[in-house]
Amino acid sequence: MSAWLYKFRLIKWGFCENKWVWFHILGGGVLAHFLLLFLPPWPVFLLLFFAAIWWEFLEAVSADIKVVYGSWEHFFFDAAGDILGTLFCAILVVI
Repeated sequence: MSAWLYKFRLIKWGFCENKWVWFHILGGGVLAHFLLLFLPPWPVFLLLFFAAIWWEFLEAVSADIKVVYGSWEHFFFDAAGDILGTLFCAILVVI
């Protein structure tokens, strides 16, 4: 990856160094596919959006952020990568 692109924290912490972003991407796609059996596309997207935010909120409450991530800034970029990954795959499945 280009050095200038790696300087962006969202790309670095949210995707490249995020070991769990694959799980969120997979979960977003699988849950979107399952929920589409019962709901129209727009509610599926909104439900996954709020579920992803709730998941990250629970992680922030239950984990020791300073120990796991090193800083709150790192956590926020990691969480943003998780949420964006979930929604990106959900959009691909819904479309």
